[in-house]
Amino acid sequence: FRKVSETELRTIGLRDRATLETLSNLADALTSDQNDAEALDLYQKINDPFIEVFGENHPKTLRMRNAWGALLCNVDQMEKGIPILEDVSRRAVEHYGPDSHDALQFRQALAEQYAHVGKVSESIDLLEKLQDDAIRILGPQHLGVMIIRHNLAKSYVMADRIEDAIGKMEQVTEHGMKNLGVSHPETVKANKYLGFLYWQTATYEKAIAAFRLVVDGARQQWGEKHEETCAAAFNLAFNYTDNKQPEEAVKVYQEWIPHALAIEWTDADLLIAGLSRSLGTLRQAGVQMDQKPIVERLLKELRLRRDAMDPLDYAGSLAQVGLGLLETGEFDQAETVLKEALELRRIHQPDVWTTFITESALGGVYAGQKKYDLAEPLLLSGFRGMEARLEKIPKPGLPRVVQALERLIAFYEATGRTEETTKWTKTLEEFRSAHGL
Repeated sequence: FRKVSETELRTIGLRDRATLETLSNLADALTSDQNDAEALDLYQKINDPFIEVFGENHPKTLRMRNAWGALLCNVDQMEKGIPILEDVSRRAVEHYGPDSHDALQFRQALAEQYAHVGKVSESIDLLEKLQDDAIRILGPQHLGVMIIRHNLAKSYVMADRIEDAIGKMEQVTEHGMKNLGVSHPETVKANKYLGFLYWQTATYEKAIAAFRLVVDGARQQWGEKHEETCAAAFNLAFNYTDNKQPEEAVKVYQEWIPHALAIEWTDADLLIAGLSRSLGTLRQAGVQMDQKPIVERLLKELRLRRDAMDPLDYAGSLAQVGLGLLETGEFDQAETVLKEALELRRIHQPDVWTTFITESALGGVYAGQKKYDLAEPLLLSGFRGMEARLEKIPKPGLPRVVQALERLIAFYEATGRTEETTKWTKTLEEFRSAHGL
């Protein structure tokens, strides 16, 4: 487009239909390539010539201005973009009728941008009208109807109308499964969004069913070694865990972690969450699985993302890595990781039970390094901190208390302190009996 536009500008000038169409295509291509600043300059440059040459109501003028207005909104220049989109939508309805495909397209673009800038009620009103118009004009089975309903559900969520959003997305997924098939990208997207809505309302059985469909569809569409497929598998495992089905979550992790480790991810946060939670679930379930590749990849991603992450999320993931390194006997690396995690947790969550898990784990590392003078205070304070907050520890977290006691027993056995070994062994037996562990 650049080369053609340069030739056309040189030979026939700016105010020529062919030149303007080429420049408009170039601006669209720049937008797709995320060269927003250059695209905005170009749209601004061709706006007046388009109106002069084609006329302000010509479909090509309206399409160019619609693209320009949408880009302005996407780069947070809503005060400029929204009036352009409103003008385009009004002109399309007035001059080509509300039933024209351009009018439908422009009104939908306006509704999406209303939602984007926080005008949620305006977005809902417009999308509800669009839904009815699209069914009448395009037919109830048309893909455009499905997309409008999906966008309407998103606006319902923004308005805290979760039940309405779920009802709408159930329509969308039924439409997709019936007319497009489980592997169509729009069906995959719809099942994924519905799964998240079910998860948000703690409707885990339905969320699990939705994410199973996402995994199946994504596998058929993109294959196993694809971010979308692996992400769906992680979300399925998360819901199994939240639904107190750790054995099912373990099966998912065992199948999908090798695929997840084999690819590069654009959404590093989801990879970090998936690998972190997998370590915790595998550890609590007592599953024997080679954690070294998981730990290495997770540590690499964490270091790359440190500055962009929430400190507590970063600390939590580090703690999971540190526990994995402790269990595999890589004490020096575990020490570095757990010290950093503990420092952050003491700053941001000094009174939360997970901070004391990290204290106990670091004590276990020092014991493994035979730095006994450093180990004992952390082992004791870690257990006592958890003991004092026992009522706040959820049942799946109780095995961590057992591990803290086991570290104390191993420490006193290693240092030949028989009375302390006997005392803490009795404490462990009483704790197991009291909590059915």
